[in-house]
Amino acid sequence: MKDQLGNLPFDVTIEPYTLPTHPSYPHRVEVTQSSREIIFVPSGWHHQVHNLETTLSVNHNWFNGCNAEKCWNYLKYNLQLVEKEISEFKDSMTDWESHCQVLLRAHMGFHFEDFIEILIHIANKRLGMNRPQVFDLVALRDMFRQIANVNSSRRTTIETLVKEINKTLQYYI
Repeated sequence: MKDQLGNLPFDVTIEPYTLPTHPSYPHRVEVTQSSREIIFVPSGWHHQVHNLETTLSVNHNWFNGCNAEKCWNYLKYNLQLVEKEISEFKDSMTDWESHCQVLLRAHMGFHFEDFIEILIHIANKRLGMNRPQVFDLVALRDMFRQIANVNSSRRTTIETLVKEINKTLQYYI
């Protein structure tokens, strides 16, 4: 469905997307959701909703141990795009990395520090459970190891959490 520049369409209900000759047409899925029905849209699936009547929609954007690394990689990729976009100003801009993070947050809704804060919050929740979710703790530990080389103000917190996670995991693995 993306155009020559890699952009998704604003509205898939207009031509050329509705034409059977459009390359994406055979892959599109149309669903009519009735009252009291739930629809799960997997992460990464682009979709458009057209409400036929007044509707209440409850959405949950999944970010968990299964896709945390994918989210991190996508965030890093978007930082590279930001850096490339303003690379001509790198030498003339003081604190260029911080400016890139501000632009990343404007583009993605969060930046590296926000992502790290989310992981720290989840780690503290998981470590505070009577029966911790081992899969999540392993995923968090692996993510913290990847993030360890990022210049973060939370480095000490991350190191402490990795130690706590390892201590907890020794009883389960």
